Amino acid sequence: MKRLLIVLAVLLIAESVPVAVRADSKNDTRKELKAAYVRIADALKNNDPAVFEELLAPDFQVKLINGETHDREWILNYIRNNAKAFKVLKLSIKIKKLTVSGNEAIALIEQKSSRTFNDAEGKSHRLDVGAIQQETWVKTAEGWRLRHNVELKRLYVKQDGKPITQ
Repeated sequence: MKRLLIVLAVLLIAESVPVAVRADSKNDTRKELKAAYVRIADALKNNDPAVFEELLAPDFQVKLINGETHDREWILNYIRNNAKAFKVLKLSIKIKKLTVSGNEAIALIEQKSSRTFNDAEGKSHRLDVGAIQQETWVKTAEGWRLRHNVELKRLYVKQDGKPITQ
């Protein structure tokens, strides 16, 4: 009986070690992805799309809320054009849920932004957007790279404080 208790105790300890390692790994991944999201937010606020060239995986794809799918080059051009058209006032990206498996991490994020733009007559407007997205990151020798972004839900879209539909 004593031997059985010792074996059970050793098995329980042995099984808990990988769980602790995975938890540490997930916490490390969360910290690294939070830092990447800070870099992304800062890049958009400072109209510096070059950060995306580093953080996007070569096989990056985005799936928009309307079902359209686009590649890395399309999103880089989109970001460059937005940097010319919009001034980002506020941008927050929060990880709501994170799943890590090996060198892949799936983050459910909530993104909220406020930006200004000028219409065709030169009049300034404010655009506020909130969205839920699922992002797949892959760990590479150079660090975490964003491979896939799926727009799941638009929380709100407002122009000058008034809701707009798309």
